[in-house]
Amino acid sequence: MMENEAVGPYQVLETVSVERLVVTLRARRGREPSVLIKTAKPGLTNVAPAARALEREIEVFGALRHPAWPTLIEVLRDGPTPALVLVDRAGHRLDAVLRQATRIAPSSAMAIAIEVALGLGALHRVGGSHAAWRPSMVELTAQGGVCLHAPVAAEPGPSDLDAPEYLSPEQIIGDEADARSDVFLIGGLLYRMLTGRSPFEGDREGVSQRVRHAPPLPLGEKAVRIPSSLQAIVMGCLEKRRHDRFPDLASVAARLTRSLRQETSLPSDVLVARVLAEIGLGEGLPEPLDRKAVRGSAFPALQVPRSLALLAGVGALVLVGALVWRLGGDAAEDGPTGARGVLDESGHLRVLARPWAELIVDGRRIDVTPIGAPLAVSPGKHSVILRHPSAPDETRSIELISGQTVLIDVDMKVTYPPKASAPTHPSASPSASPLPSR
Repeated sequence: MMENEAVGPYQVLETVSVERLVVTLRARRGREPSVLIKTAKPGLTNVAPAARALEREIEVFGALRHPAWPTLIEVLRDGPTPALVLVDRAGHRLDAVLRQATRIAPSSAMAIAIEVALGLGALHRVGGSHAAWRPSMVELTAQGGVCLHAPVAAEPGPSDLDAPEYLSPEQIIGDEADARSDVFLIGGLLYRMLTGRSPFEGDREGVSQRVRHAPPLPLGEKAVRIPSSLQAIVMGCLEKRRHDRFPDLASVAARLTRSLRQETSLPSDVLVARVLAEIGLGEGLPEPLDRKAVRGSAFPALQVPRSLALLAGVGALVLVGALVWRLGGDAAEDGPTGARGVLDESGHLRVLARPWAELIVDGRRIDVTPIGAPLAVSPGKHSVILRHPSAPDETRSIELISGQTVLIDVDMKVTYPPKASAPTHPSASPSASPLPSR
């Protein structure tokens, strides 16, 4: 599809990605912000499989609510197949990033893989699946976001064999994929980010056999300074037999999170934004002080006279004392430390609740979903309540470590009374109590 062609009321600006059955386009209507349009690939002799795939995506997007997936704006049905209009995050696809960066630092690769694993886990919870997972289906934004694409397979059965290096062993022989198949693909994606190569690279005719039977080369032979815990995770994902892999994507995300926090306490969005900043595709984000992150810095240590060092130390103590006093005063005014967290030692809580819910943490009303950004929460154990006037409370107990992000994703069991209208969202009511300032 060429630039300036029209899809419904939208003018095509460029082609973003091309898959076996569908194409993703960037387009714009008038002066509105650009959008992504997913439609059947031009030139298909039989559009029926593409139509089934797109209809399935419409069904899944109706149930899928996760920040890693793009928001569906509308469906165009003017042509022989539907076209999905999606929010454009204006990011960069991972395959294009890897062509410039070749390799991605282990901490950033783990941050990306964690978001991919959590997003795919959300997809499986609503019954979605896909044919193959490859770097072109992962989008990175300059703000440090990770967005996923192409969630749904055209139909049950064997996946696209044009790229066997992106398939699990069971998919190659035609078995149905499941969550453990995605575990294998996460391992391959990590290997590709860390080394710049496929774990089963070689002549095309032999790739399928190597995926099924040959072990991947050890990561240490193709990349340096990869933590041993991360190497073990990658190899555990790439086990040939399903039951030898991690049992599900949540387990992979949890192991990656522990390994990541052993290396750095930088937030995930900073680690992702850094990937684009290093190749000139983004400005990056301000980085908090992190001794592990600057370990091995290329800058030599400055030689400071002892007298100056002593004066600087005294000044620092005075400054820290003032800061502690100020933070203590703020805490006394705002109540117990909770979802507003602490400075560099906080974890994060991400909450998804359908249709909506009040968020109460440790007895304190925090906000009403949907909540755009993860909330900073102090490390330790916390009680979380999600409350809707026409549903039972959903209660969760969580325990956070510094730098960890915990996701709570629930469907509120709403039962409206007969002949009563659905209750309005609190933010739409003039009598709603004010939300705490951020």
